Amino acid sequence: MIKADFRNFCKKHLMSLSKKSNFEDKKTVAMLKREILHLKSKNILLYCPMEIEVNIYPLIYWLKKQRGVRIFIPYIEGVSFKMIPFRLPLVKNKYSIFESKKSLFYLTKIDTAIVPCIGIDRDFKRIGFGKGMYDRFFANLRFRPNIIFVSRKVIYSKQKITDKYDIDADIVLSNGCKLKRGINDRILSDRFYNIWSDCRY
Repeated sequence: MIKADFRNFCKKHLMSLSKKSNFEDKKTVAMLKREILHLKSKNILLYCPMEIEVNIYPLIYWLKKQRGVRIFIPYIEGVSFKMIPFRLPLVKNKYSIFESKKSLFYLTKIDTAIVPCIGIDRDFKRIGFGKGMYDRFFANLRFRPNIIFVSRKVIYSKQKITDKYDIDADIVLSNGCKLKRGINDRILSDRFYNIWSDCRY
Protein backbone atom coordinates (compact mmCIF):
# COMPACT_ATOMS: atom_id res chain seq x y z
CA MET A 1 0.00 0.00 0.00
CA ILE A 2 2.87 2.38 0.81
CA LYS A 3 4.35 1.78 -2.65
CA ALA A 4 1.01 2.49 -4.35
CA ASP A 5 0.53 5.67 -2.29
CA PHE A 6 4.02 6.85 -3.20
CA ARG A 7 3.39 6.10 -6.89
CA ASN A 8 0.20 8.20 -6.82
CA PHE A 9 2.07 11.01 -5.05
CA CYS A 10 4.75 10.95 -7.78
CA LYS A 11 2.23 10.96 -10.63
CA LYS A 12 0.31 13.89 -9.18
CA HIS A 13 3.47 15.91 -8.64
CA LEU A 14 4.87 15.19 -12.10
CA MET A 15 1.57 16.00 -13.81
CA SER A 16 1.76 19.48 -12.27
CA LEU A 17 5.18 19.93 -13.94
CA SER A 18 4.37 18.47 -17.35
CA LYS A 19 3.28 21.73 -19.04
CA LYS A 20 6.30 23.79 -17.94
CA SER A 21 9.16 21.35 -18.27
CA ASN A 22 10.58 22.11 -21.72
CA PHE A 23 13.63 24.01 -20.42
CA GLU A 24 14.34 21.44 -17.69
CA ASP A 25 14.02 18.59 -20.21
CA LYS A 26 16.68 20.25 -22.37
CA LYS A 27 19.07 20.28 -19.40
CA THR A 28 18.43 16.60 -18.73
CA VAL A 29 18.96 15.72 -22.41
CA ALA A 30 22.28 17.63 -22.38
CA MET A 31 23.37 15.60 -19.35
CA LEU A 32 22.35 12.36 -21.06
CA LYS A 33 24.48 13.26 -24.08
CA ARG A 34 27.50 13.76 -21.82
CA GLU A 35 26.93 10.43 -20.05
CA ILE A 36 26.54 8.53 -23.33
CA LEU A 37 29.74 10.07 -24.69
CA HIS A 38 31.57 9.33 -21.44
CA LEU A 39 30.42 5.69 -21.49
CA LYS A 40 31.17 5.41 -25.22
CA SER A 41 27.80 3.73 -25.68
CA LYS A 42 27.03 2.33 -29.13
CA ASN A 43 23.90 0.22 -28.51
CA ILE A 44 21.37 2.15 -26.46
CA LEU A 45 17.88 1.36 -25.20
CA LEU A 46 15.72 4.49 -25.06
CA TYR A 47 11.98 5.11 -24.70
CA CYS A 48 9.26 7.14 -26.37
CA PRO A 49 8.12 9.59 -23.67
CA MET A 50 4.66 9.95 -22.25
CA GLU A 51 3.33 13.33 -21.08
CA ILE A 52 4.87 13.26 -17.59
CA GLU A 53 8.23 11.81 -18.69
CA VAL A 54 11.34 13.64 -19.82
CA ASN A 55 11.08 14.43 -23.53
CA ILE A 56 14.12 12.65 -24.98
CA TYR A 57 13.15 12.92 -28.66
CA PRO A 58 15.93 15.52 -29.19
CA LEU A 59 18.38 12.95 -27.80
CA ILE A 60 17.06 10.26 -30.15
CA TYR A 61 17.43 12.53 -33.19
CA TRP A 62 20.95 13.53 -32.09
CA LEU A 63 21.94 9.89 -31.66
CA LYS A 64 20.57 9.03 -35.10
CA LYS A 65 23.27 11.31 -36.53
CA GLN A 66 26.10 9.66 -34.60
CA ARG A 67 28.15 7.16 -36.58
CA GLY A 68 28.05 3.60 -35.31
CA VAL A 69 25.28 4.16 -32.75
CA ARG A 70 22.23 1.88 -32.74
CA ILE A 71 19.02 2.93 -30.99
CA PHE A 72 16.40 0.59 -29.60
CA ILE A 73 13.03 1.17 -27.94
CA PRO A 74 10.53 -1.08 -26.16
CA TYR A 75 7.82 -2.90 -28.07
CA ILE A 76 5.21 -4.07 -25.58
CA GLU A 77 4.22 -7.73 -25.68
CA GLY A 78 1.92 -8.98 -22.95
CA VAL A 79 3.29 -8.17 -19.48
CA SER A 80 6.78 -7.28 -20.73
CA PHE A 81 8.41 -5.87 -23.84
CA LYS A 82 10.97 -6.80 -26.45
CA MET A 83 13.65 -4.47 -27.67
CA ILE A 84 13.35 -3.39 -31.30
CA PRO A 85 15.26 -0.88 -33.47
CA PHE A 86 13.92 2.67 -33.46
CA ARG A 87 12.29 3.29 -36.84
CA LEU A 88 9.80 5.81 -38.16
CA PRO A 89 6.86 5.99 -38.40
CA LEU A 90 5.89 5.59 -34.77
CA VAL A 91 2.43 4.30 -33.85
CA LYS A 92 0.52 4.45 -30.56
CA ASN A 93 -0.11 1.21 -28.73
CA LYS A 94 -3.01 0.42 -26.37
CA TYR A 95 -1.25 2.28 -23.52
CA SER A 96 -0.98 5.42 -25.73
CA ILE A 97 2.79 4.95 -25.89
CA PHE A 98 4.51 5.44 -29.23
CA GLU A 99 6.53 2.55 -30.59
CA SER A 100 8.04 1.42 -33.87
CA LYS A 101 6.35 -1.28 -35.90
CA LYS A 102 7.27 -4.80 -34.86
CA SER A 103 10.14 -6.35 -36.76
CA LEU A 104 12.16 -9.55 -36.73
CA PHE A 105 15.19 -8.80 -34.62
CA TYR A 106 17.75 -10.76 -32.65
CA LEU A 107 18.65 -9.21 -29.31
CA THR A 108 21.79 -7.11 -29.31
CA LYS A 109 23.86 -6.65 -26.18
CA ILE A 110 23.11 -3.06 -25.26
CA ASP A 111 25.69 -0.87 -23.54
CA THR A 112 23.33 1.57 -21.87
CA ALA A 113 19.64 1.73 -21.00
CA ILE A 114 17.89 5.06 -20.44
CA VAL A 115 14.88 4.24 -18.27
CA PRO A 116 12.11 6.64 -17.24
CA CYS A 117 11.10 6.64 -13.59
CA ILE A 118 8.65 8.62 -11.52
CA GLY A 119 10.49 8.13 -8.22
CA ILE A 120 13.17 6.21 -6.34
CA ASP A 121 13.44 4.85 -2.82
CA ARG A 122 16.34 4.66 -0.36
CA ASP A 123 17.70 1.56 -2.16
CA PHE A 124 18.07 3.58 -5.38
CA LYS A 125 15.41 1.40 -6.96
CA ARG A 126 12.87 2.50 -9.52
CA ILE A 127 9.25 3.40 -9.00
CA GLY A 128 7.44 3.20 -12.33
CA PHE A 129 3.83 3.00 -13.37
CA GLY A 130 3.26 -0.36 -11.69
CA LYS A 131 3.19 -2.70 -14.70
CA GLY A 132 6.60 -4.23 -13.96
CA MET A 133 7.60 -4.39 -17.64
CA TYR A 134 11.11 -3.03 -17.18
CA ASP A 135 11.69 -5.36 -14.22
CA ARG A 136 10.71 -8.40 -16.30
CA PHE A 137 12.77 -7.25 -19.27
CA PHE A 138 15.98 -6.78 -17.28
CA ALA A 139 15.41 -9.97 -15.28
CA ASN A 140 15.55 -11.92 -18.57
CA LEU A 141 18.81 -10.36 -19.75
CA ARG A 142 22.00 -12.38 -19.34
CA PHE A 143 24.03 -9.20 -18.94
CA ARG A 144 23.64 -5.90 -17.12
CA PRO A 145 24.02 -2.71 -19.13
CA ASN A 146 24.66 0.70 -17.64
CA ILE A 147 21.27 1.83 -16.34
CA ILE A 148 20.39 5.51 -16.15
CA PHE A 149 17.07 6.61 -14.65
CA VAL A 150 15.61 9.91 -15.82
CA SER A 151 12.77 11.91 -14.35
CA ARG A 152 11.53 15.48 -14.49
CA LYS A 153 12.11 15.73 -10.76
CA VAL A 154 13.72 13.45 -8.21
CA ILE A 155 10.96 12.26 -5.91
CA TYR A 156 12.51 10.20 -3.16
CA SER A 157 11.05 7.87 -0.56
CA LYS A 158 13.16 7.80 2.60
CA GLN A 159 11.68 4.36 3.29
CA LYS A 160 12.50 1.12 1.52
CA ILE A 161 9.32 0.51 -0.48
CA THR A 162 10.55 -1.45 -3.49
CA ASP A 163 10.80 -5.20 -3.94
CA LYS A 164 13.79 -7.42 -4.64
CA TYR A 165 12.89 -7.67 -8.32
CA ASP A 166 12.68 -3.89 -8.88
CA ILE A 167 15.59 -2.59 -10.94
CA ASP A 168 18.14 -0.14 -9.63
CA ALA A 169 20.23 2.43 -11.45
CA ASP A 170 23.87 3.38 -11.73
CA ILE A 171 22.89 7.05 -11.81
CA VAL A 172 19.74 9.17 -11.81
CA LEU A 173 19.47 12.34 -13.91
CA SER A 174 16.83 14.98 -13.34
CA ASN A 175 16.51 18.69 -14.06
CA GLY A 176 20.25 19.34 -14.21
CA CYS A 177 20.93 17.14 -11.18
CA LYS A 178 23.00 13.94 -11.15
CA LEU A 179 22.60 11.38 -8.35
CA LYS A 180 24.58 8.26 -7.59
CA ARG A 181 24.70 5.77 -4.77
CA GLY A 182 27.41 6.25 -2.17
CA ILE A 183 28.76 4.15 0.68
CA ASN A 184 26.17 2.60 3.03
CA ASP A 185 23.39 3.35 0.51
CA ARG A 186 23.78 7.09 0.88
CA ILE A 187 22.54 9.01 -2.15
CA LEU A 188 25.07 11.54 -3.41
CA SER A 189 24.20 14.61 -5.45
CA ASP A 190 26.25 17.02 -7.53
CA ARG A 191 24.20 19.88 -6.10
CA PHE A 192 25.31 21.83 -3.05
CA TYR A 193 21.90 22.34 -1.52
CA ASN A 194 19.37 19.89 -0.15
CA ILE A 195 17.68 18.37 -3.20
CA TRP A 196 15.14 16.63 -0.99
CA SER A 197 13.69 19.87 0.39
CA ASP A 198 10.43 19.69 -1.58
CA CYS A 199 10.37 16.21 -3.08
CA ARG A 200 10.82 13.83 -0.17
CA TYR A 201 8.02 11.45 0.79
